[in-house]
Order: sequence, then C-alpha cells, then structure tokens
Amino acid sequence: MGSQISGASDSRRALPERPNLDHLKKEAKRQLKELRLVNPTATLATAQFATARDYGFASWSKLKAHVTGAAITATADFPDSGVLDMMIAISTRIRHGQIDEAEQMIRQAIKGHPDNADLIALFGDFTLRFRGDRSAATDIYNRLLERPSPTGLAHCAGFVGAGEDVDKAEALYRRAIEMAPAKSPELGMILNNFASFLENRKSDSVGANAIFQRAAGIDYGYPQLNASYIGAYAEFLWRQGDLHQAEDCFRQSRKASTNHPITAMAFALLLTTTGRIDEGLALIAEVKSSAWMSTLYDPLPVELLCGFLFYAHGTVEQRGQALSHLRDNLTVGRNVFCRDLRANARAAVVNGHPAPALVSVLADVLSSAKPVSKAACQTLRAR
Repeated sequence: MGSQISGASDSRRALPERPNLDHLKKEAKRQLKELRLVNPTATLATAQFATARDYGFASWSKLKAHVTGAAITATADFPDSGVLDMMIAISTRIRHGQIDEAEQMIRQAIKGHPDNADLIALFGDFTLRFRGDRSAATDIYNRLLERPSPTGLAHCAGFVGAGEDVDKAEALYRRAIEMAPAKSPELGMILNNFASFLENRKSDSVGANAIFQRAAGIDYGYPQLNASYIGAYAEFLWRQGDLHQAEDCFRQSRKASTNHPITAMAFALLLTTTGRIDEGLALIAEVKSSAWMSTLYDPLPVELLCGFLFYAHGTVEQRGQALSHLRDNLTVGRNVFCRDLRANARAAVVNGHPAPALVSVLADVLSSAKPVSKAACQTLRAR
C-alpha cells in the first residue's frame, strides 16, 4: 500500500501504528475549524486534503485507503486523471493570491506528468491569465500539438477559438472528436466544449443542439459525468426558450447524480425564476456546502450568485444576511459575473419582493461582464 508521496518532506507526521479512520475524520474537522479562522469559506474537503498532506499522502482518498486497506480506484462517481488533487491544490494557491507558489506547483506537476494535457493547458491558461503573456501561452498550447491527443487538441481548440481563427478551432474540435474513444470521458468533454463553441462563437444553435444532445445521450460509466452533460444540455434548452424540456433534462441530470453543483446551481435559477422557491433555495444551499467550491480559482462570483438568490427569494432573515454579504463583497473593480440574473430579479419583483429597485440593481451588477463600478457600489450602499 505504498501510496504516500515520494520525496515528501521529512517534517510530515507519522501515522500511529494502528491508525483509526474515525480519529482522522475528527482531526480533519478540527483542522476545518482552524482553516475557517483565516478562510471562512473553507470546506471539509479542503481540510481532509490538508490532513492527508500532513501525513504525506497525495489525497484524502489515498490516506483513507491506506488506513482501511481498501484498493484505490477512480471514484465511482467521476474519473480521476491522476492529477485532480494537484489541480485542487494549485487552485487553492491561486485563490489565496499565492501566484508564484501556484506556478511552481504547476511546473513541478508537469515534470511528474509531462504528457498530461490537462496540466499543460492549465499552465497555458495560467500564463495568459495571471502573467498576461499571450506569446508564452501560445507556445505552451503548441506543445499539445507536438504529440496530439484528443484532450490536447480540444484544449488547443478552446484557446484558438477564443481568438479570431474560428475555422481552425472547429477543425481541431472535429479532429479531437474523431480521435476520442467512444463513450470515453474525454469524448464527453470535447463534445460539450465543441457545442458551446458552435453556440457562442459560430452562432450555430442547430449544430450546437445536435452536439449537446449527443454528449448528453452517452453513458460514460461515471454518474457525475453523465449528470454534467445532461445538465449542460438542459441549460442550452433553457437558453433556447424550451423551458419544459429543459426542466425534464435537469431532473434527468439529478437522477444520474446529485453530486454536480454546476447543474444544481443552474436548476436552482430555473426553479426560482418559475416560482418553485423552496426547491430552488434547497439546491443553492447544497451548492454552498459542496467541496467543489474549494476547487475554484475565484469562488466569489458563485458565492454572490447564491447570496443573490437568498436575497431575492428567501425569508426576511435570509434576505438580511445575504444583503450584508453582497454589500461587503461587491467592491469597485471586481469582476463578479457568473450568470444572467435579470429574469430571476423580475420574477422576484412579480412575487412581491419588498425592495424591487434594489433587487433589480443587484441583478444588473451581477449580470454584467464588466468590473463593478464605483457608481454601482454607491447605489447599493445608499439603498
């Protein structure tokens, strides 16, 4: 059971001769309390990961398997490419503003996994986003073309498609789809990204519908992955105005797996927009408590979306808490766009929200792709 990290620091703690899983769970909960003193949004998953690292293990699942003697496999719910824990740790560094440390971790991860397309693409995105160096980012993405893989080609297509050469991006996507094994998790990722590209970059809703539907109709062998792509198709149908079929797809996604926060968040928006308040807010509470939040570069846009829905549709007490959080975190120059909330705000007003002007202003601010303006902050604090 040699699942500990090779070359780990000598300062790591040694497990007792007969380690007890319940004791380790309690230790992770204690660590969570400590983490929340410096980061109130820390989750149990973050604390479990930190506990595992303290003992020299790459992840909580590997520590747990070592203690219980269970075999380590990919999770039954979602495939693990072998770098998931590293990517979570890197995201944590970025979220805390430790950009240099994050870059060092990415470089070390790539040394250990030189052919992992996800890590190389992460490095390219990091270089563009946090170093502002498009030329260097292009060189990094070009490495994925030297030894083409379906995932690598799809990442390149996404990078190219964000620029002007949409025809080259489409060709890369189609080549990646041809290379990807049938029913493989990577095929689902490629199809979903290609469908989004067709919808948003080529304005081809008919082509996008066909690709989204194809991705949603495949059983990938992982419930969470199945839920993800069914949920993505549901969101597309909602954007196209097919509310009835969109809700059916959202419910199919939830049947596949309830462990998919992005789908839960989108479904909560649909439900609260159409008057199913209790069910929608229950899903938002689920999103806020999910381990997924700890993997985000910047969780604030999602936190603000959750806060908005509680302010727009919650009880008096929930509205007060949510409004305080929104005002504290909507700062000048911050980019907080996550979803378009204006239709949701209109529904709240129709349902008798006590502050219709304020809920509408909040929706406008949170639905804008532009950074929060000084005037918007002043308006929110004056009301």
